[in-house]
Amino acid sequence: MMAESIHSLVDIGHQLLLLYGLRQTEHRPTPERPLGHGRELYFWSFIVAPSHLLSRCRRRHARGRSAHSQARLIQDAYGNYIVLGPAVQFEGTTCWIALR
Repeated sequence: MMAESIHSLVDIGHQLLLLYGLRQTEHRPTPERPLGHGRELYFWSFIVAPSHLLSRCRRRHARGRSAHSQARLIQDAYGNYIVLGPAVQFEGTTCWIALR
């Protein structure tokens, strides 16, 4: 669950960077930027892609380490729901914004 919460936080960071790039593309051309800001989305996508890849590699490595640890039974699952609830809300909101 800790890995899932970290993954959700990293995803939120990636989505915020992409949202910032989308907002920057809406600016009109200025004398400093006569072609406008339209290509900033590509820059922020380029920043997000390698960091997303690195976070996936780290998570896969953490899964490999946890697979070798001794298995324990879950005594109290309420913490899991506390993590999964906001994760579902954030991912659902992102999906809704993307479809809109």
